[in-house]
Amino acid sequence: MESFIRALLIVSVSVGIFSGCVQNTIDDSLPAEIKGLSVPATFNWSNIETPTLTVIPEDTYDGVYYYLIEVFDGNPVIDTAAVLLAKGVAKKNQPFVTTLTKPAMADVVYVRQTDPRGLMTLQTVAVDGSELACDFSDTTVVESQVAASARKSMPVELRAVENPTPTNATRLTSNLDVDMVLAANKSYVIPAGYTYTGKLTFSTSSSLYVEGALAVGDADVPQLAATNVFVIQPTGRFSIQGTTTLSSYSGTMYNYGSMIVRSLSFSSTAKLVNKGTLIVNASLTFTDTGNTFTNSGDAAFGQFSVTNGSVVNNGSMTVDDLLYTNNASLTNTNFLQAGQATTVRSTWSIQCGVYVTGVLLDESTTLFDMKTGTILKVGTFNGSASEVRMPSSAMMVATTAIFNGSSSTINGTGTKYALCRFGSVIPGNGSYKSIYYKGRVEIECSDHYQGSYYTPFYVADSKVRWAAAGKATTVISSTSCNNDGNTVNPPYPTPVNPGFPLLVPTASVYTFIMEDNWPAVADYDMNDLVVKFTLAYTQNSSNLVTGMTIRYTLMAVGAKKSIAAAVQLDEAIPAQVDAITYGAGLPLTGRIFPREVAGYESGQSKVVIPLFDDAHKALNSSILINTMLNTYTNAQKFTPVTNTVTLTFRQAMNPSSLSIMKLNFFIVPDGVPNASTRTEIHLSGFMPTDKADNTRFGKYYDNSVKGAWYTTPGNLVWGILIPSEFRYPTETTSIVRAYPDFAAWCTSGGAQKTSWYMNPSTEAGLIY
Repeated sequence: MESFIRALLIVSVSVGIFSGCVQNTIDDSLPAEIKGLSVPATFNWSNIETPTLTVIPEDTYDGVYYYLIEVFDGNPVIDTAAVLLAKGVAKKNQPFVTTLTKPAMADVVYVRQTDPRGLMTLQTVAVDGSELACDFSDTTVVESQVAASARKSMPVELRAVENPTPTNATRLTSNLDVDMVLAANKSYVIPAGYTYTGKLTFSTSSSLYVEGALAVGDADVPQLAATNVFVIQPTGRFSIQGTTTLSSYSGTMYNYGSMIVRSLSFSSTAKLVNKGTLIVNASLTFTDTGNTFTNSGDAAFGQFSVTNGSVVNNGSMTVDDLLYTNNASLTNTNFLQAGQATTVRSTWSIQCGVYVTGVLLDESTTLFDMKTGTILKVGTFNGSASEVRMPSSAMMVATTAIFNGSSSTINGTGTKYALCRFGSVIPGNGSYKSIYYKGRVEIECSDHYQGSYYTPFYVADSKVRWAAAGKATTVISSTSCNNDGNTVNPPYPTPVNPGFPLLVPTASVYTFIMEDNWPAVADYDMNDLVVKFTLAYTQNSSNLVTGMTIRYTLMAVGAKKSIAAAVQLDEAIPAQVDAITYGAGLPLTGRIFPREVAGYESGQSKVVIPLFDDAHKALNSSILINTMLNTYTNAQKFTPVTNTVTLTFRQAMNPSSLSIMKLNFFIVPDGVPNASTRTEIHLSGFMPTDKADNTRFGKYYDNSVKGAWYTTPGNLVWGILIPSEFRYPTETTSIVRAYPDFAAWCTSGGAQKTSWYMNPSTEAGLIY
């Protein structure tokens, strides 16, 4: 850097000796912070990226109607501050193609399609290159292939008797109230028409078949032993009147008839199969890996707890209170409902509707593996590292969804869309990337926590779609497994085209910050002129611009020199402009920028749009001596002044030719009225107008003749475009001090700290 400064001093001396064109009164000093910067020569100083986006609409109307396409920097379904970046129309064989102007720090944009009936859907597009694409055409309705008889039990006469009573079974027809030990390796039967009320104690491999009834109290609960078989046949009934728990360590219980008990407890290798009616008033508990429960009938529980075992529900299963699974497997192919549920490191295979009326709490890493046409409906879903796999036409519905610090995933795994409907989504313990939406899934939610730019709460990939509450566009046919699915009820709105010309009021705010000492550098506080811009367009059905409005606000003048400002349209010539209309808010005398009748500056080959002739008088009309305005925090504050310029085009223009990146903003310091040439200061890489004084290029710090326009040999600049509102530095505070991330941003060539302008210093007095 020292050699660079020495070279500059040599250049300065040479200018004073040889050129005689520039008075040697320019301040050649650099702020200490600026001297230490080493900016790559290839860096263009842009905080903005301009990828091309192609949007293919759904188009179910075969090109008869247009679809409205809007592009935002945030998710407008859940973010009212989302900024419109672009807008246009598309239909069959006419995609919407646009060059986006977006902050470099933004790694995702959101594309919203409004169909001719007014139905909206939103899709996420990851910014992963210069060519982006969004395809809404993948919306074919998927008819569910799931066929289940939810809530229907199996009639007794149709229940298969898979364990017929052995013909040699000992019949228990007498002494029905006495205690009895069932002999090992023998079978017993309580015949139809008989009710046994005594206590039966099983021996190893003994079997009991109930065709009649086994009705006992607390003192007479059967005692099961190893490898027992206990079968309640379709005509049989087993009941325990009392509070004692029936326990089993091995063997299998089969219920084809009716079984009513208070509590069941299974461990070791014990199994339970229900194809009849099973009522457990208190709780059923499984504790070991070898435990299994298979239900193909009607089962009702007060509570249901399974740890390490597996549950398969092929019938109707209800749990009044808590359904608990821990390192367990739960498969549902028919109807399953619980008051609340807690799960830990388990797998739920949802092949038909699962309903939890209260809270479904996943304490850790449960997989909810859904099938096509099914639904998981809960009051509150509270997930922690949960994974929900949703194939085509699957539905997840929750009044409230809570996602904790460990990243959960909702993954649309099908070739067509699934639907996730949330009333609200809120953070739990921790809020950094707590939920990741993937694949073909539509998120219907208008109240979704977002987090911040630095700590985003959710991540979504490019296939994910969004819809406002009640506005989902994913059509899912009704089945017995999905609570009537999701369909648009007639009458359908009449399809119409958008109105033309189309108003495109882009809400992006841009701020130009300028230094006025070119070709010297001086204090580098970048507040000699601060102007805020927004743009709006009118477009025709070919997405070409027919009109444009520039709305600008003069914020500050941190200079004593008089400063005028204008914009050159680098890709427009005067013949393409029909008229330019100016508001009355800022003074335009015509002395610095003489104008043609059409409104653009005369004598220019490109369209030059004057903004104001004297920034000081614009902010303070009574000023007599130019002073710094709105740059000292302890001085009088002046209200920023806003004005508009409206252009109508004789020839419709490509929007990319009129984006903020093609608006060549410049200032004229100490402009001389009616001069044929003038000093102009532009952003780096932007060419001067035809009226610029070319004799100043290459003098002092300017390196325009050898490199990019309006840069120094060390690639410093005199102006920067900020893609947002901007809190500029106070007078004489260099931008390096005011913004601690600025140096890392420019010295890395824009690769690091891309959001530098959002992080001002917290030191008092540095930011206005």
